[in-house]
Amino acid sequence: MHKIVFLPCAVKDIEETVDYLSQFYESTAVKKYDKILSSIELLKYDPFLGTEFYRLNGYHYRKLVCEEYLIFYVIQDQIVEIHSIVNGRTDYLHKLI
Repeated sequence: MHKIVFLPCAVKDIEETVDYLSQFYESTAVKKYDKILSSIELLKYDPFLGTEFYRLNGYHYRKLVCEEYLIFYVIQDQIVEIHSIVNGRTDYLHKLI
């Protein structure tokens, strides 16, 4: 089993998502948060669940889709590093660079 590690920028991403959604419907924000974390938890057991994405900044990124959100991560030995969690309708490439 792999260990999941959130980089500070990924924590900020999910906090901003929840804050934004909470402005409209708090229950929706909580459900979205739970779905994203549940998807990430699956990476403990199958880190290759997400598709290969790009090699950027020396990292070989993988992408996991959770509804309209994209979870970008890197596998390093027995660790899955979550780098970014973004809405797929945004300019997410700019965020990774």
